[in-house]
Parts: sequence; C-alpha cells; structure tokens
Amino acid sequence: MVWKKVGIIVSVVMLSAPSLYAGFQSSDSPVYSTTTGRTSLGTFSAAETIRVTATIATLFDLSVEVVGGGEALDFGEVGVGENPSRKELVIAMKTNLRRPYQITQESFSPLQNESGVVIPEERFTCVTYGYTGNQTQGDLGAKEPTPVSQRPLVLFLSDKIGNGDYFTVGYDLIPLKDQQAGEYSTVLTFTATLL
Repeated sequence: MVWKKVGIIVSVVMLSAPSLYAGFQSSDSPVYSTTTGRTSLGTFSAAETIRVTATIATLFDLSVEVVGGGEALDFGEVGVGENPSRKELVIAMKTNLRRPYQITQESFSPLQNESGVVIPEERFTCVTYGYTGNQTQGDLGAKEPTPVSQRPLVLFLSDKIGNGDYFTVGYDLIPLKDQQAGEYSTVLTFTATLL
C-alpha cells in the first residue's frame, strides 16, 4: 500500500516536469515574454506587406535642327541662273513607349514671294539619308529627291519596337532661270505619330 502512494507521487512529479522547463532558455539566446509563456527568438514571426510603386515618365520627343546652326533653312541670296548648295536638317526622335511611329513632313504652302509668285514644287526637293556614323534602325522615306509639298510625306518609319533614332534630310532648290526677284518662304511642319 505504501509503494502505491510513492508511485503515484512520482508519476505526478514526472507529468508536471515539462511545465517546469517551459521557460528555460540557453544563455546565448534572448528571451521574450509571450501570452503563452517565454520562448526563444525565432519561435514566432510576424509579417506586413507594403506596395512599392514608381511611374516612369513618358518620353516622345521630336527635335529638328539645322545643320550648321540657325533657326531657318536659309538658302541665302541666289543669283539669276544659280543653284544654291544643299541645306540639311537633322531629325531626331527620343521615345520610351516601345511602339512603332512615323515622322512626316508637310509644307504650309509652296515657296512663294510677297507677290504670291511661287517656285514650282518640283524645283524644291528633299532626300533622306542616315546621319554620318549612324546606323539608322528604321526605314527612310524619300530616298530619292522628292518634291516638298503640302501633302504629308513620310520621311521615316521606325523599327517594330519603336526605338529612338535620327537621320538627315537634305534640301535642294533650283529656281527657274527667269524666277521673279524677291524673298520666297514657307513653313515646314514635322510630325511624329504613333502607329
């Protein structure tokens, strides 16, 4: 009878032993209090999420520059029977839209003087070619001398993914031998359009 009581007491002590060690930690591990007791670092974890955003600005920038400087395609004073030297523009497109585009040119009117006398379209022409040292990635239009007119003329068609590019347009003027004196002018418009 006495042995049975001792056995029961030992059993009760053994069953309660795990709870005695629940808060025990090694000396090199920090201890944190939790609602379920004390535990070592790493037993519990928590997580939060936060969105990260950034907006890349749209770039679709067309620039036209006169070779040699200036703000006008100026052939200067032309003597009777003379053909002025070729004038050039460099046209550049910068874009990050990754879409194909085209660049067109159109004239506001024929080259005309203050009296309304015009230089015939076929005597004011343009031709496109790659800029020196540049491997143009798109397709050039007007590879042969083409009259400058009020009808839109495709000068450039980008590659399929719309990479930025640049090229040169050369302009030639051949006035009539009896062209009336005066200052002749017009305005050229260049337009880049997504396809």
